Amino acid sequence: MKKRSVIVSLAFTALWISCSPKNEDIVTEYYPDGTLKSEIQVKNSMRNGITKNYDERGRLVSTAELVDDKYEGWMINYNAKNNKVTARALYKNDQQNGPATLYYSDGQLYREMTYVNGRVDSIVKTYWPGGKLQAEVFFNKGEPAVGLKEYDENGMLIKQPTIVVKELDQLSLFNKIEIRISLSDKTKDVQFYKGELKEGKYLDAKTPLIFSRDGVASLYYTVPKGRATRERISIISRSRTKYGNTLVLHRVYNFSASN
Repeated sequence: MKKRSVIVSLAFTALWISCSPKNEDIVTEYYPDGTLKSEIQVKNSMRNGITKNYDERGRLVSTAELVDDKYEGWMINYNAKNNKVTARALYKNDQQNGPATLYYSDGQLYREMTYVNGRVDSIVKTYWPGGKLQAEVFFNKGEPAVGLKEYDENGMLIKQPTIVVKELDQLSLFNKIEIRISLSDKTKDVQFYKGELKEGKYLDAKTPLIFSRDGVASLYYTVPKGRATRERISIISRSRTKYGNTLVLHRVYNFSASN
């Protein structure tokens, strides 16, 4: 299969020039060699209308719609080599509000989602070149949910890793037990949290992190001599799959020990 590059984030740039335009005008900026760099529609000394940005070869790279210096309408990125759209997002009142789509460099759909007040708030769907579904996962106000589904290029569901919990008994030396946490696929780039999922689905940004290193996190429980302890431990992990999708996992571990 021919390798394709893909835009993985929305990154729009609208250049603004300090100037004193007429009541209604188009302000232009140029590269040192005279190539057009930007065109900005101005009314009442503010950006009103379309802003266009060009690369050093004069090729269109982005456009944005503005009203009174605020983004209001579509922001669009282009592949300068073939003029294909690489990213498109709707803005209202200077924030992303509405559908947003990312595309492969050849113009095929890569990912689609919806934003509410600048945060992803919808199911996020990712596609293989050719249009087959690659992944789907829900986000709520920018927070990812458990339940990511990924598919290979043949449409087969990909098995995801699980959270592994191991007890290390240190009672005889330190009156402690270490709860060691990792992922079954040995992923090193992962964050672990201790807490409950919001609405039973979503990772809350305020959930406390568990310190981890190289994909392994630890919790320590002190159990004094002659005592016993018991706790329901709710563990959440967040990582990225090899396809760049957000994977949230959850496991409840019922811990009990006596010394």
